[in-house]
Amino acid sequence: MEHVLWLGGGCGSGKSTIARTLAHRLDLQLYPVDAHGWRHHRLLGAGEQRSNDEMWLRPAPEELAERFVRSAEEHLSLILDDLDAMRGGPLVLAEGPLLFPALVGPHIASSADGVWLVPTEEFQEWCLRKRGGMDSSTSNPERALRNRLGRDAILNRLNRRQAAELGFTVIEVDGSRTLPEMEEVVAAHFAERIAAGPRARDGVERRRIRRAENAAVHSNIAAFVEAEKITEPRPFPFVCECTTLGCDKRVPTPIDEYGRVLERPSRYLVAESHRVAAMTLPG
Repeated sequence: MEHVLWLGGGCGSGKSTIARTLAHRLDLQLYPVDAHGWRHHRLLGAGEQRSNDEMWLRPAPEELAERFVRSAEEHLSLILDDLDAMRGGPLVLAEGPLLFPALVGPHIASSADGVWLVPTEEFQEWCLRKRGGMDSSTSNPERALRNRLGRDAILNRLNRRQAAELGFTVIEVDGSRTLPEMEEVVAAHFAERIAAGPRARDGVERRRIRRAENAAVHSNIAAFVEAEKITEPRPFPFVCECTTLGCDKRVPTPIDEYGRVLERPSRYLVAESHRVAAMTLPG
């Protein structure tokens, strides 16, 4: 897929934030795999329902890792279909933990078009604990965290090995560089490819791809909220849908409120500083 750049790697490596920042700053299409997870899950057919204890306490880390890899294999065809439908526009930056090198390798146009961010075990544990660990969703949060870390260590080794075998770049993430510094490292890796383009031609195209991105995220969150019976979901930082190239502003908005924006095709979600230009724009 010559129109796609691939950013894979381990949980907690910063890849989602980095991909979002770069795609918005450089006017690329963004495809966050996790933002399509619940829709894909429904298309594949819901599997057996497991309690959080069954998910995180009973299986050994090896089984958890095997489940994750199987899920990646099952979702691959749907991910590729989505990416294929994004041809004809700006370059796509696809990111997500399901993008294992051996799975997506046959679909990468050049080895320079993919990079994997792999956190060290120490940094990954620090990130997960900073986020609250496994909170209180299981009867033994500390054990659940250890199982999660054990699983992720296996997956990180898998990413490193597969990338090395296929000649893809791996960037180790140990916390010694700030997130903005990591963004520049990834941007430098893709610099030549991004310079060749294509990128969003103008503000109208930029607005179109950001609306599509927000709509996908909204659909995924709405499905998650319904499945988990969450009564008061937190506002999500949707991206501004203005016509300013390079805009990376976020607009925290309740899920229901953004759903109402989507109901009116001529209405767009824009940051407060852009509302002078009016919320309803032609096109």
